[in-house]
Amino acid sequence: GKHSNKTQMLGLLRRQKPLRSRRSKQVRYLQEAPRTSLNFYLNSKPVNLTSFEPDTTLLDYIRSTGNTGAKLVCGEGGCGACTVMVSHGSKKHLALNSCLVPLGQLDGAHILTTEGIGSAQKGMDLIQSKLTEHFGSQCGYCTPGFVMAIYTCIQNNPKATSSDILKSIEANLCRCTGYRSIIAAAKDIANNIDKIRLYALPSDIDSLKPKYVRHRGERCIWYQPLELQQLLELKEKHNNAKIVVGNTEIGIEQRFGNQNYPVLLSPIHVKELCTIEYDSDCIKIGSAAILTDVQASLEQVKAKFIESGKQHKLSPVDSILHQIKYFSGPSVRNMATVGGNVMTASPISDLNPVFFATNAKFKLQSVDGVRIVSARDFFLGYRKTDAKPNEILISVTVPFTNKMQFVQAYQQCRRREDDIAIVNAGMKVELDQDNTITDLVICYGGMATQIKSARETEEFLIGQEWNRKNIEKAQQLIINDMGLEEQVPGGMGSYRTTLAMSFLYKFFVHVNNEIGEVVPAEELSAIKPLTSALPIGTPYYSTVEDASPVGEAAIHAGSKRQVTGEAVYVDDIPKRQDELSGGLITSSRPHAKILSIDKSRALAVPGVEAIYTHEDIPGSKMMGDVVKDEEVFATEKVTCVGQPIGIVVAKDEYTAKYAARLVDIEYEDLPPILSIQDAIKHDSYHEEPFEKPIITTGDTEKGFAESDHIIEGSTNIGWQEHFYFEPQVSIAIPEDNEMIIISSSQNMHHTQASVSSVLGYDENRVTSKVRRIGGGFGGKETFNVPFACAASIAAYHTGKPVRLLLGRDEDFKYTGKRHPFHGKYKIGFNNDGKINAADITLYANAGNTYDLSGPVVARGVFHSDNAYKIPNMRVEGKLCKTNLISNTAFRGFGGPQGMIVAETWMSEIADFLKMNPEDIREKNLYKYKEKTHYGMDVKVRLDELWDQAKKGSKFEQLKQERDEFNAQNRWKKRGLAITPSKFGLAFTATFLNQGSSLVNIYKDGTVLITHGGVEMGQGLHTKVCQVAAQALGVPVESVYVSETSSDKIPNSSATAASMGSDLYGMATLNACNILSERLKPIREKLGENCTMKDIATSAYMERINLQAQGFHKVPVTGFNFEEQTGQPFHYFTCGTAVSYVEIDTLTGDYRILKSDIFMDVGKSINPMIDIGQIEGAFIQGVGWLTLEELVWGDEEHKWIKSGHLQTVGPGAYKIPGLDDTPLDFNVRLVRVSDNSNAVHSSRGIGEPPILLSQSVVSALKDAIKVARNGDGVAALDLPLTAERIRMACKDNITELLLGNEADSFKAKGSW
Repeated sequence: GKHSNKTQMLGLLRRQKPLRSRRSKQVRYLQEAPRTSLNFYLNSKPVNLTSFEPDTTLLDYIRSTGNTGAKLVCGEGGCGACTVMVSHGSKKHLALNSCLVPLGQLDGAHILTTEGIGSAQKGMDLIQSKLTEHFGSQCGYCTPGFVMAIYTCIQNNPKATSSDILKSIEANLCRCTGYRSIIAAAKDIANNIDKIRLYALPSDIDSLKPKYVRHRGERCIWYQPLELQQLLELKEKHNNAKIVVGNTEIGIEQRFGNQNYPVLLSPIHVKELCTIEYDSDCIKIGSAAILTDVQASLEQVKAKFIESGKQHKLSPVDSILHQIKYFSGPSVRNMATVGGNVMTASPISDLNPVFFATNAKFKLQSVDGVRIVSARDFFLGYRKTDAKPNEILISVTVPFTNKMQFVQAYQQCRRREDDIAIVNAGMKVELDQDNTITDLVICYGGMATQIKSARETEEFLIGQEWNRKNIEKAQQLIINDMGLEEQVPGGMGSYRTTLAMSFLYKFFVHVNNEIGEVVPAEELSAIKPLTSALPIGTPYYSTVEDASPVGEAAIHAGSKRQVTGEAVYVDDIPKRQDELSGGLITSSRPHAKILSIDKSRALAVPGVEAIYTHEDIPGSKMMGDVVKDEEVFATEKVTCVGQPIGIVVAKDEYTAKYAARLVDIEYEDLPPILSIQDAIKHDSYHEEPFEKPIITTGDTEKGFAESDHIIEGSTNIGWQEHFYFEPQVSIAIPEDNEMIIISSSQNMHHTQASVSSVLGYDENRVTSKVRRIGGGFGGKETFNVPFACAASIAAYHTGKPVRLLLGRDEDFKYTGKRHPFHGKYKIGFNNDGKINAADITLYANAGNTYDLSGPVVARGVFHSDNAYKIPNMRVEGKLCKTNLISNTAFRGFGGPQGMIVAETWMSEIADFLKMNPEDIREKNLYKYKEKTHYGMDVKVRLDELWDQAKKGSKFEQLKQERDEFNAQNRWKKRGLAITPSKFGLAFTATFLNQGSSLVNIYKDGTVLITHGGVEMGQGLHTKVCQVAAQALGVPVESVYVSETSSDKIPNSSATAASMGSDLYGMATLNACNILSERLKPIREKLGENCTMKDIATSAYMERINLQAQGFHKVPVTGFNFEEQTGQPFHYFTCGTAVSYVEIDTLTGDYRILKSDIFMDVGKSINPMIDIGQIEGAFIQGVGWLTLEELVWGDEEHKWIKSGHLQTVGPGAYKIPGLDDTPLDFNVRLVRVSDNSNAVHSSRGIGEPPILLSQSVVSALKDAIKVARNGDGVAALDLPLTAERIRMACKDNITELLLGNEADSFKAKGSW
């Protein structure tokens, strides 16, 4: 929306006199006729709306017009995929999250989307071109948001630097690329910024002045007054009306909290609320001033005060700037306001602790007058303030500090940038000339239901000298004031208490440094930020010697349409006139009998067409990939929260989902099993339909007997949400006794077979297809099927198309995740670190149904050696059956979990022997052609990869640098690690290792390919085009891959297991070879200079078939667990990574300083696509192992409702952002081993790199070990979050809080 474009720097603040109530004026204002139409521009086209819902989001409106570039990914302003540029006038332009912007606010605005700045056909903008050239778009779903964030930055600042551009996208998330390519594009854009065409806004944009408007919809009335008195009188009339400026709170409440607000007031044009003023004593910030303007104004104030030598006044300014810096990203700061921060009264507000510490004054006004309330008196309870129902917050006045007054703000989040605080703090101290404390405020957010001051601590310290002895005494009092139990709502009780203590210590060091007290150099690290720099990174690969398409870094085939917003995903398909929408009815209990279902309230909702449950399924009521143990709709019992019970079909998505919530279900609760430990305790396991996944090699008893040492231990590895950007969506279209399913799926045949079974159709009457999907990572291999089946049942009965689209919150709750594992191990080894024997048991939380859990655990068993030769080994996998959503495939498919357990005990061996971990790892690496525990030869030279990585990363130099840094810094520590990986390529289910491709040559010489693989950003279609182009001797541009469809390629395997290129590249090559052989006489007859057009035309005239079907099966036998024989994999893809990190031991925050990856990909078909896969997998792995924590209502989290997922959406669940990438990120493609087993001697690459992120975990453990004075902590549970890092860094603070338990403390988790 529009906010004040001018930041007014006025003179002395004038105290306003209280206003008298003027009822006659109120009547005059409210009788004025506001304008009721809405006028704005969309991509320079005028829009006039007279009938609309004013609280409809801009994103929903944009997409309804056919401009589908902006994407709905999260719906809460947490990802940036919906970013557009909104201009009010020609001078200032805001990048905004259109999923939050209410349509009612846009009067007089201009909205620009990625479609408005360029197109693949007519020409792309430079920003779009550079993202394409640098391979900055993989699945493409997030890309338009990046484009528009960068474009807006440059529209505002045509001389923007690389740093400016990177700041503009700091909150835009990407799940595919790993960000290095996007950073490279941003730098290239900055270097060519003079070539960017600034957007020419409509000539009358400056003449569109704000109007007093009222918009009346069916859901609400929207008022947008121009004058303060209008606003006050509207609030007097509508006491319960919500004030909307940024909509960052109310919009989320409406979308996810099912809230409806009948009256909304938008004061974005009320001058008094948008003004920022200051004088020599204080700064007054209008409550509707957006944080971007506040930030700019404070920077100006800071510059002026520094210039005039008044730096001592700036302590509050610096504190507010610090908090704003980490307050979400630019697209939210462009909407969010100071008033919103204050009035929501959130206990974790970023700014309120500063206002509390400085005792800022809040100006409240109503028609009855003005009240000034101090911040310390304003917050009354959880989201409760002293504001009266008819009052408006006008402004916040923050006093500057005098000499010897110091203010500081702190916060710690799960993710450093763009996150909500776990704990924050505001502190203010005043000292006299003897350093005696004369005034002190210590307050915290995130420690209670409201901001809370440490009263006992304050009372003790006031009157005392500001010194170390007194601060150390105060730490115990902080425990008294702020100490939390571990099971407190929000969890992390000990960590949060530790943060409160650490923040006080940081404040002590800060103040000492400010007043000139001598602070030991190593202790200053407590207040120094983590190392930061403009990120760099280089992809290294060998270029092809000739001009052949294979080996060339050809641009991703779909990227041009992705950057321009023209690429069509499932929900971008225009809605048919008769199309209906679905809303799922799901279980709210983890384990219960269904006693009754009452549909009456839902059926009474206008627009609801029907409700279908298990009774309405025409065919089979069961589904499943390996075992048919999953009910389409629950019949008598539910076994997890989120299990589908039925579907509501209605005129639109809003109505369907609203009605679904009105279905009343009566349950009888049954005891749930909610964790691996629960399952072990109750002997709850899924039955294996085939052999149990157990492998034994050698003689483990003898191996243990001959070992010098034996260690035993266990570790937990957490869940991971796929967070593919395109949510689950299916469209079912009944057509002439057939059913067409368009689904965001990695598995066309499984979708087709499941829908046909549920409908009672033969498979030949169901077609499953998709053109591209916005990310999958395994989450759409089987888990799209329940939604495709639900939509098809509704379409079957209504005879109309039905679209079922999950919101991000639903996708989190209703879909499976990466399997959590509990690994138990017993390892025998000698004094030199050589391993003799291993006995390992892997327990996986499979969830309520089997899904793919058996094969997932089997792969974990296969990969339990990682890259190490273990002569005597026994590994067993067990599938724990729990009452949580069934877990499913995820990149790596269980392999990474097995490998992580191996790396855990590798680190423990090093700690035990007091040897360098890298020496233990190197000593046990497989040698060339040594056999694995399942009998396969390792035909990769892991030792060469290892040596190249150590040398290329300058490992020894980094070790010396690490040691020097650690010696000089008490509270910052650095860690370094090198780790290998060995990943087996092939489906372990042998029959899946097959693929088909259909190749057509047309008379004009162009080539069309349809194959069984799905394009989801991994560049499969691009590689297939390159293979075909080389085989047929045509340019890559002449080859096109069409949609994936079961009516063209039947019985296709899932696009998974990193086998896409191997299967469909080889199948395409087979088809092309057939065609080449068929066309050989024509080519010879026409001569070597003939074109494919010449050949095809001539062949057509001679009635030669220009179509060929290719097929490929991978020559693997599979592994028989009973007989312990067979070959589960075709070959291995291996790599080595070196990572260098820095941690803040007082908070657990960390940064990756450098990562170097060396990957043997054989002869790469497309090196830049392979590098993109490596980078993306690595960063996704970093997220899984350090940031991304799913927390459920279980025994360890009793404050959460039983069986419910707490961490839903990007606000609570943190995937890596741009700032989480290594500051120096390098990938090198090497070729140390030949691979004749795959197309053009390449190697599958999608999954293998994910485990290289273990190098970051090992480096973090290395840093923690230094912080613990050499005491190792090998078996830390994962993810290694800030909480686990900090609590592992044992020091005087943790010992004061936990006593003897400090050494063994383990953070709670869901496993």
